[in-house]
Amino acid sequence: MLHGLERFVVPATYGIGVLLWAVVLGVLLARLRRPPDVNRLFFVLVVVLSIDAFRTLFENAYFGAYWNAVYGVLPSDLKILLEAPALVVLPRLVNLFAGGLILFLVVWRWLPAAETDRIDLARRLADSAREAEQARDRYQRIVDASPDLVLALDDSGHVTDAGAQFREVLGIDPAELPGKPVSALVAPAARAAFEARLGRILTRDSVATDTIETLMLHGDGCEVPVAMRFARVAGGGYCAVGRDLTAERDHSLLEAAVSHLDDMVVITEYRMDDRRKHRIAYVNEAFTRQTGYSASEAVGRTPAELLHGPDTDPAAAARLLSALEDGKSTTAQLLHYARDGRMYWAEVSLAPIRDLHGRLTHYTAIIRDVTRHKEALDALAVSEERLRIIASMTSDLVWDWNIPENTVWRSGLAAVTYGYQPEETADVTDHWRRRIHPDDLSKVLEGAQAVIDGGGDHWCEEYRLLRADGTYGLMSAQGKVIRNAEGQAIRLVGSGVDITERKAREEAARQSQKLEAIGQLTGGVAHDFNNILMVIMANADAVIEETADGSATLDLAVEHLKRINGAAARAAKLTHQLLAFSRRQTLTPERLDIAHLVTTTSELLARTLGEHIAFETSMESGLPAILTDRPQLETAFLNICLNARDAMPAGGTLTVATRRETRAAADGEETEYVVLSVTDSGTGMTPEVRDRVFEPFFTTKEAGRGSGLGLSMVYGFVKQSKGLVEIESVPAPAAGHGTTVRMLFPLADEKAIHAKPESGEEDLPGGTERILVVEDEASVRVLVVSQLERLGYRVTEAGNGSEALSILRRDTDAFDLLLTDVVMPGPVSGDILLDEVRRLCPGLPVVLMSGYPDGTIPAAGQLPPGQTLLSKPFRKAQLARVVRRALAEARESTADGER
Repeated sequence: MLHGLERFVVPATYGIGVLLWAVVLGVLLARLRRPPDVNRLFFVLVVVLSIDAFRTLFENAYFGAYWNAVYGVLPSDLKILLEAPALVVLPRLVNLFAGGLILFLVVWRWLPAAETDRIDLARRLADSAREAEQARDRYQRIVDASPDLVLALDDSGHVTDAGAQFREVLGIDPAELPGKPVSALVAPAARAAFEARLGRILTRDSVATDTIETLMLHGDGCEVPVAMRFARVAGGGYCAVGRDLTAERDHSLLEAAVSHLDDMVVITEYRMDDRRKHRIAYVNEAFTRQTGYSASEAVGRTPAELLHGPDTDPAAAARLLSALEDGKSTTAQLLHYARDGRMYWAEVSLAPIRDLHGRLTHYTAIIRDVTRHKEALDALAVSEERLRIIASMTSDLVWDWNIPENTVWRSGLAAVTYGYQPEETADVTDHWRRRIHPDDLSKVLEGAQAVIDGGGDHWCEEYRLLRADGTYGLMSAQGKVIRNAEGQAIRLVGSGVDITERKAREEAARQSQKLEAIGQLTGGVAHDFNNILMVIMANADAVIEETADGSATLDLAVEHLKRINGAAARAAKLTHQLLAFSRRQTLTPERLDIAHLVTTTSELLARTLGEHIAFETSMESGLPAILTDRPQLETAFLNICLNARDAMPAGGTLTVATRRETRAAADGEETEYVVLSVTDSGTGMTPEVRDRVFEPFFTTKEAGRGSGLGLSMVYGFVKQSKGLVEIESVPAPAAGHGTTVRMLFPLADEKAIHAKPESGEEDLPGGTERILVVEDEASVRVLVVSQLERLGYRVTEAGNGSEALSILRRDTDAFDLLLTDVVMPGPVSGDILLDEVRRLCPGLPVVLMSGYPDGTIPAAGQLPPGQTLLSKPFRKAQLARVVRRALAEARESTADGER
């Protein structure tokens, strides 16, 4: 029997054990239905076993001490089972049975379930990994298929992933981008502004998207305009999508260019089912000017509805569309009508526009008003028809001069035109004296007599012959001398053709060529200046917009102003090129050693040409000096060498040579020249190309690589320097192929001036002298006056020559210098003002401002003392130095006169 405390402890401890195992057994039997439950129940089992182990430890400790105290021995488990009371043994047997059952169930259920669970877990992990890989593959395919630049960024703005389009758009391997800051992709000039905007995006908590337009750096060094859109990604980081704006910019430039064309441009939607449903989709400004229809009125209507009228030939219009549908570009002349009913002849050129599948969707019409041209052609056709009728009824003026008898026989109806009958006429010499123009008589008689006296058997001459109506016609006559056995001239047989009309047509053709050259010139100038104006206007608009919306910064403003300044420099360069082509630029000639110029530029030129071109020189020693503008000569020399380089893409040899040469003019007078020649072993030029190389804007280079003004500028500069330009060329693959360009400059006389070096590093010189500024252009005058006042001078301004003379007459000693424009409107032009200033203020120094000398002033090196030339456009630094130098020279001249 149990005694004392054991009557309570023993039942309690064993009761707890039985209860715990009963709970475990019930849960096992109720929940072990699926293998995944095994893991959770096994955890419960382990916890229960742990609790039971502690309970057994307590029991053994308690009963070990009890038995040792009561019976003097430590009990064993077997002894307890045999000798202990039933209340003690029964719980132990239950405990043993429950433990065995649970062990059996664990072995029976858990081992297979654990293996199944492991296999299931592995399968689910593999499925998850495969789905993750598929998701990443789909994401990468979507990113790579996107036409945009896609970037993944971390929170600091560094790239973590990049799309494949970076290779196509920017020429950059996307695998090289991870780890780099996104700002490293931006061009240096735009990087500071980009980083400032990006910093604000990265530090903002908002999830709103932001767009930054910037310039990114292509792998080849060029700049690509890109619009980057940033958005925060859930879980951290950013997604950036960039769009290449090059096509949009080019489209804007193209649209601007098309809008300023003189020809009408119409884009029409094509409908295969019905030609009458062709609707206009676009018209340029020239269309509005010519027809009177605005763009909004034209778009959506058919060309026939707007432009055709009662006298328009429908068959010709149908032939145009038929040719277009056959895939051909075609041209025809149609009678069109303007909105006010005015008729005009239009030359219509159609070109098809097809989609990616080759289907005709639209067509472009270039429409030119050729009314005057057609009227001229019609008039010319009538004139030619008259000439054909006359030619069918007449023949040349044929004659036979009997030299010994001095009589002539004439035949042909053309004789009536000149007032003589087709019969023999005596005293030929007297007849010629009365009929041939006095200015041509001596050359005709002397030429004919020279042939008769033995100077040959053929005679030809052009002269003016009096017609029956009292006017002179231009006659082209040729004849053959017939001699007798002794060699004496007995007859001169020939014919005469009235070439008056032919000469007129030739002159008209020459005038047409001139007009064509002017058209090329104005077209090229308009294109270049429109591009320059686009840069200026766009940057000015940017400054205004950024100032208005408060986003302007000093760096942005400076960047815009730099672009405007660069565009202005390009405009100035283009103006100088045009003046050089027209031989109207202002030159500053100086004595030059041409061999020294070549030597000093050879090292730089050799590096510019590249390693694939061998550079050689052949310099004649002891060459005399020439008189020309050094910067212009260097530019012309460089232009020729670069053209030679471009003619040798696969390499070759460029040879620069100088020598002295004497040339005889048409009048027999000899002139000595210094010759600078550049010879290449390149592809050469055909005769057709060689004859056009000096035309403005003519170039054989691909688009974007040549302006066509280089050799035109060379030609104009050399001619203005009283020199000659020659080109010889042999086209490939002929032996010795290549081109030689020679510039010939006359020798300088001993009185020619030497160049005065200028320092560009010193501070701008100023002063307090009094200056009178004369300029008819108010905006220019305001700027010049402002610059002079900032330099410290006291300035008085006049808007024209008359106002300037009025100021000077009031006080001839009021000013220390006159700064005046040369070409001014009104009764007192620049040259008249100079004459009056010399009379009123003989010692007053004068600085002449000129952007276009107009022949009124000589070159800078040929100006009289006291006058200095300042070419427009000029910068403040140039103005400061020229004014300071003119004042200093005037003081030196005054001091020398007093001594």
